[in-house]
Amino acid sequence: MEEISPLADTKEFKQERKSAVRIIIEGRVQKVGFRNWMQQQATQMHVNGWVRNKNNGSVEAFLYGNEESVRNLIQASYCGPAFASVKRVKEFPEQEVPKNNAGFAVLPSG
Repeated sequence: MEEISPLADTKEFKQERKSAVRIIIEGRVQKVGFRNWMQQQATQMHVNGWVRNKNNGSVEAFLYGNEESVRNLIQASYCGPAFASVKRVKEFPEQEVPKNNAGFAVLPSG
């Protein structure tokens, strides 16, 4: 009979899966506090990256960190802040996941 250590399920013994995704959020997502909302959500969820307004009226974000946390932030982006009206969230998985924990920044529009 195999003996299982009580520590086997602790986070320190599990390999944490990382992911990086660039997303484009479309709809009424500018001038509704979307960037600040996303920065707050990302900080609470321990997701790194950045967010910025695009000239075409959408919001672009680059998210990286724990795979589950990144996925949760993407899911939250479908609703966004109170006055947003999200029509679509496009996801573009990135091949490389940055290794540093740089926090989450609001970048100038671009």
